[in-house]
Amino acid sequence: MRTSPSIRLELLIAVTALCFTAAAVPHAASANPVLGFRGHFPGVSLDGWSGGSQISNPGTGGLGGSGDGYLLVAVPAPFAGNLGSFALTPDYAGNWTAAGITEVRLWLNDVNVDDDLELHLSIGNAATGNFWQSNTALIPPHDAWAPFTVPLNGANFTFTGGVPGTFAAALQNVDRILVRHDKSPYQRTPDTVVGDFGLDEILLTNGTLGVTPGGPAARAAPSSSLPPARIPPVAPCRFASPPRARCRSASRSWTRWAGSSVAHRRSRARPVT
Repeated sequence: MRTSPSIRLELLIAVTALCFTAAAVPHAASANPVLGFRGHFPGVSLDGWSGGSQISNPGTGGLGGSGDGYLLVAVPAPFAGNLGSFALTPDYAGNWTAAGITEVRLWLNDVNVDDDLELHLSIGNAATGNFWQSNTALIPPHDAWAPFTVPLNGANFTFTGGVPGTFAAALQNVDRILVRHDKSPYQRTPDTVVGDFGLDEILLTNGTLGVTPGGPAARAAPSSSLPPARIPPVAPCRFASPPRARCRSASRSWTRWAGSSVAHRRSRARPVT
């Protein structure tokens, strides 16, 4: 049986409207990330990272030293802005709980000028509004690479999205991760700053898979309600190529700092070597 031109036109209009409606509705992340995945910005690649800040890859100066790229995130003077970058790629999208990912490890560097930075990892689904930011500030050392670990524990995260949800639900439907500068209190819109930082070697792990045995590990300290106090990095490591750590002992300076600052400790992550 043949259909009339008017019926065919009505069907075409209906199908077109359905396509527009489907495109307008936020979709859940369909794929799952891979336990043990490592993002390391080869060459001058941005590896799928983007954001409102100026981002680039110098192609050298990363964790591996000369010829090793890294993600450079910057807000140049004179105007302060939101300093951060996010990855909206299949590598980070999906159900992190089903994948068995319980922590994120990453290397950070306060490149160029020594800036007053407090970096945080955010995770969730920004499209649906269920987004969370880690409470513990990651403070990179100046002009040196240092490792940090962010456990995916809901008690260490603050909701910064637009539509209320649970942290557990956010981990089951991730569409992106974000690394940005922000200071307490943590809200949807972060503090502005002029500065820059380097990001390299992002590892999605369960604390074992992909972690080099005997290698450096840095774990974020538990959150605290005590007044703010900046904990200085201990013995930051500088790397040559191939990367072999040459760490300076900081036991004396750390002892002097700890003795004078017991009353001002706060939740801050510091690199441990």
